[in-house]
Amino acid sequence: MSSCGQSAFPSHLVRYGGISLGIIAVSQLLITSDVCAQALSGERKQALAVRVNTPIQVDGRLDEVAWQKATPVVDFIQKEPVEGVAPTDRMEVRFIYDDTALYVGARMFASGPIRSMLSRRDDGRQVESIEIELDTFLDRRTAYSFGVTAAGV
Repeated sequence: MSSCGQSAFPSHLVRYGGISLGIIAVSQLLITSDVCAQALSGERKQALAVRVNTPIQVDGRLDEVAWQKATPVVDFIQKEPVEGVAPTDRMEVRFIYDDTALYVGARMFASGPIRSMLSRRDDGRQVESIEIELDTFLDRRTAYSFGVTAAGV
């Protein structure tokens, strides 16, 4: 049995990885199985997902009391522009969940201007973004990947 358990969120553990620097974002991810992903280095890192019973507004703000109960994850590995090193800017990500959803609240602190894509033809690799990857099969080969750019794309 994995440290993530056999059913949705039984041990309240969430693993994280594949994070790019980005903007303040809140993502609601609907899932029905374990939530696990691996860091780029292959090292297994864990984050605590806190169960909530109050409604969460998906509005880009992290002002509900539930977010304060979740311990922020801060030790990320950068993917762009240099993969495998510490991020250039500070970032905090919190995980909370209820009976139907996993909520990921991320706060990124940019030291310079935030770059966003103006249209689909723009190069999406050159903009601020965040990507969450969930290895729900615990095989370190496949994952559900969710992402958003500073422009909301």
